[in-house]
Amino acid sequence: GDILYNPPFFWHQVRGLDTNIGVGFRWFALESILKISIPQFIMTLTASNPSVRQANKVKHNFAKVYAELLENQKAQAANKPQ
Repeated sequence: GDILYNPPFFWHQVRGLDTNIGVGFRWFALESILKISIPQFIMTLTASNPSVRQANKVKHNFAKVYAELLENQKAQAANKPQ
């Protein structure tokens, strides 16, 4: 498999050419981001999928987060013009 490392606070986008599974992991606490940069803290809260609020709500229940993510993707695909 491949590994993609992104330094802290670097924006990125990854596209797979084939069917794949992507896993992301954040190596920092929200409190540390708040101390470093308020704009970065706000972007982190709003740019995550699932959102930080959603992930916190399910208390790290990966199966539930993954199910919600799939539902959101299906809804987006259904609303996408052909």
